[in-house]
Amino acid sequence: MFDIETFLRKYSEIQSITKKEIFLDWCPYCGAPGKHASTISVARQKEVFYCFRCGQKGNWAKIVAKLANISYPEARELVDDGLGFTPIKEKEEPKEEFKLYMPPKSGWTVRSENYLLERGLSRKTIKEFGLYYCRVGFYKERIIIPVVANGKAVTFQARAVKEGMEPRYRMPKDSPKPWFNMDRHKKGQKVCIVEGPFDVMKLHEFGIFAICPLGKTVTDDQKKDLTRLRGCSILLLQDRDAAQHIKKIHRTLSDAVDVRIAPQLRVNDPSELSSRDEGIEALEDVHDTAASFDLERVYRFRDKRVC
Repeated sequence: MFDIETFLRKYSEIQSITKKEIFLDWCPYCGAPGKHASTISVARQKEVFYCFRCGQKGNWAKIVAKLANISYPEARELVDDGLGFTPIKEKEEPKEEFKLYMPPKSGWTVRSENYLLERGLSRKTIKEFGLYYCRVGFYKERIIIPVVANGKAVTFQARAVKEGMEPRYRMPKDSPKPWFNMDRHKKGQKVCIVEGPFDVMKLHEFGIFAICPLGKTVTDDQKKDLTRLRGCSILLLQDRDAAQHIKKIHRTLSDAVDVRIAPQLRVNDPSELSSRDEGIEALEDVHDTAASFDLERVYRFRDKRVC
């Protein structure tokens, strides 16, 4: 026999129970809550229900269909077969499509503008990447970095300007995570994979094309997007003292494309490269000399000054 009591406990609010009836605290049809008198009665033996306020009545299958949000034939089959409530599958809510709402633009402050200039970005690069400052709301006191895919902004990262602000980067919840700067790639162009947007933009200053993943890990979608670079020279260019991190990223990416690891930089990270670094002009040549992945070789290159 169908376990109506267990079902009602899962899908409704029970006010009281007797041997013959189960009284619910509200009616799924009229929404009226129970006060001194119960709103709706579900009879155990007669297998019917009745609302004392709106007058709705019927058999168990009718109220099962209403509460579980399934069709009447499905509910009728469950009740007749005495399957209880467990076979009823709650319908999944359709996932809402992500909608991008860019934070409001504010004028640059001295602090925010100096931050970008200190990171080595020219005003030309700031304009090319569409960076701007936000002073209000959830992303206040952050530099907004639009992320473009197929010619339009699909999400953004918000970089904190003040020291000690956490997290340093914020992104909209449930937003897509494409490769940052992938939209600018030209067919056959050599590629550097770096850790963050500022590394990408700093290398852009010197005419070197780079991309970076958004988020702490490389997603399956990002690996799939990376396949468009097959046939290109792809170089993994990571921060100093990150051999284990390099190993993990390389293993993840090598499933999709042929990725090589650059010998260790003599700066802390790619964004610190400047025109004074004698190796910046030679970074293109590293594509031809980079080692295939070997952890011992990574350590061997640790103190070498390649660029």
